[in-house]
Amino acid sequence: IVSAHSLNNDGPTAHIIDRNNWKTGMDFVGHRKAIEVVCFNPHLFTKGEEVNHGCIAVGSRDRSLSIWLTSLKRPLVVVHELFKDSILDLAWSKDGYTLMACSLDSS
Repeated sequence: IVSAHSLNNDGPTAHIIDRNNWKTGMDFVGHRKAIEVVCFNPHLFTKGEEVNHGCIAVGSRDRSLSIWLTSLKRPLVVVHELFKDSILDLAWSKDGYTLMACSLDSS
């Protein structure tokens, strides 16, 4: 489980919550303002013979979007100033290859 609107040392993060013990050990960092939305891709991905890993999209009030893979310590990609205002919602397509986003600026 990932919680938006979290803080770590007064910086905005999205805490990863372990469902077995409800503790937070890791988080997604790097946004300058509060994280509004976190959306898991509906599929697990593999690269070569590596184990399955998830893909997570994170949208923020700083108008940026980051894409994370659970197998990486840093985001796969970050897009800054994607909109004129905060990102409000994210949704993956059923096949998991398209990410849709909407913003407070009505786009």
